[in-house]
Amino acid sequence: MLTLWNGSAPTEERLDEMLSDVCGVPLNLTLFLTLFAQKLQDVDPPETINNAFQCMDIENSGTVDAQDLRVWLVTKGEPRLTDAEVDEIFSRMTIKDGRLEYDAFTKMLQNKKS
Repeated sequence: MLTLWNGSAPTEERLDEMLSDVCGVPLNLTLFLTLFAQKLQDVDPPETINNAFQCMDIENSGTVDAQDLRVWLVTKGEPRLTDAEVDEIFSRMTIKDGRLEYDAFTKMLQNKKS
């Protein structure tokens, strides 16, 4: 579940507002995950992948919640990853305080493509 820094879950309207402010168009979680999954298949340029993450990075911290990302990759991604596949990816990443730096994640994807 997506939560804000204050621990409360945002409403649909608030999410639409936050995401349209960042992305310029209303974007729901399903659309974000679908676009992100498509991007992972083709491994687009780093800017494209980071832009997808930035839409979910409300605080502009450069990080995403690792558990939320795991859930998305396992339940929403196309192709859906297994927990073992996510574990393998995460084992190569530094996760601090439950947060994953998406720039490092993007770089790992780029290295995997090469």
